[in-house]
Amino acid sequence: MSDLQIFKMPNNYAAHSDDYPWIIVTGDTEEEVRGLFAEAVEIWEEEEQKDAERVAKSESQERTRRFSIDSHITQS
Repeated sequence: MSDLQIFKMPNNYAAHSDDYPWIIVTGDTEEEVRGLFAEAVEIWEEEEQKDAERVAKSESQERTRRFSIDSHITQS
C-alpha cells in the first residue's frame, strides 16, 4: 500500500490510509502496524465480497418471487 501513513505516537504507532479511511490501527512497532493494517484490509475486502454475494443472492430471489407472482397472476 503506497499511501499508508504511519505516525509515531508518544506510546505506540498508528497507521491510516486514504484508500481505506475507515481503517485505523495501532501497535507497538512500525512493522506491527503495517501487518495489522494489511490484515484489516484483507478482512474488510473479504466481508465486502460476502456482502456483494448476499446482495446478488437476495436480488436473484426477489426476481424469482416476482416471476412466480407474475406467472400466477397471468394464469388466473
